[in-house]
Amino acid sequence: MTRDFLAAQEGRKLATILGQVSGIRIWSNAGGNRGEFVASSRKCIPVVVRRGAGMQQTCTPCYAEVFLDGTHVTRHGQRFDISSIEPADIEAIEYYRGAAESPGRYRSPDDACGVVVIHTRLAKR
Repeated sequence: MTRDFLAAQEGRKLATILGQVSGIRIWSNAGGNRGEFVASSRKCIPVVVRRGAGMQQTCTPCYAEVFLDGTHVTRHGQRFDISSIEPADIEAIEYYRGAAESPGRYRSPDDACGVVVIHTRLAKR
């Protein structure tokens, strides 16, 4: 997403803008964490939970890795609240669906659920 595309989205939240991208799902207030988080819409992590006397398999979000101005801000399962950034402050956004698409500088052991790279306008100066 370029600066021009983001400018055309004026007044919309970043979560709404990113939610338009194929492969991305936005989770709000996930896992007791307030905010909006980017996850893969194609993958989830199966989890078995106890329901009464039985067990049930459910799916938890597979959160994308996030890089902000080249800094990996979601190391070791941390989540990054994308609502903390205003679209007007962003120069460009890149999204890679997984390790096969990610450039080497954005690869990590946790990138199976995708990588979001955000370049702010402040970093461009």
